[in-house]
Amino acid sequence: FENAKPDLVTLHIGYNDKSGLVAPDAYRKSVEEYLELVKNETAGSPAFLLLATIPGQYDRYTMMDDFADVIRQIGKDKNIAVYDLAKDFKALGRDGMAPLMADMAHPNNDGHKLIAEKIAGCLAGK
Repeated sequence: FENAKPDLVTLHIGYNDKSGLVAPDAYRKSVEEYLELVKNETAGSPAFLLLATIPGQYDRYTMMDDFADVIRQIGKDKNIAVYDLAKDFKALGRDGMAPLMADMAHPNNDGHKLIAEKIAGCLAGK
């Protein structure tokens, strides 16, 4: 973070934590600590946009739901903007999101393009 002065920090994490069997309460604590670290390292200058953790593929489709809920709740509790990427991916359905994924957890180039478009739309007020 040295000399970083971002205007906006987006945060979209959680899948590796879930795979590591991290409980939702521990995940929440980790996210809150990260937000505080960024705030402290950047003199509190950036705005934050939390991104609700997207679902995984196949049998992992519902696995991330509780982590997405944690992100939504942190947003409410701390008055931080949340963009609900999880809702966008869930709206595509299991089969519809499959072409956007590189593996069970990570978006491919098309998935990242969709995420970028959604974030840009959010920031533009759409």
